[in-house]
Amino acid sequence: MTTGFRAEIFLSVSRALIGEVFPSLVAICALVTGPDDFTLHFFLDRDVDDHLEDAISCIETEVIADFARHINIEVEIRTADRPQLPERDAFWIFYRKLE
Repeated sequence: MTTGFRAEIFLSVSRALIGEVFPSLVAICALVTGPDDFTLHFFLDRDVDDHLEDAISCIETEVIADFARHINIEVEIRTADRPQLPERDAFWIFYRKLE
């Protein structure tokens, strides 16, 4: 996994989140799974509904648009009040302050 690809993912998702962070979003992390593949894990503090799926889809679309080359993004949505990284090589992009 290249540090450059991780940086591209981080910057792209950070940009896509501008004006798109919704109240039930707790955290987002990414895991690089191949040279042009990665998974975004969205952690919510409540069950997902159609509105939340649409909001996450908008973020995903913005991320895809940032890459000139073909990339494969998998999105996983989980409910977790205090999320943990799903794998050791995953990295945080967004994490809401928890009380």
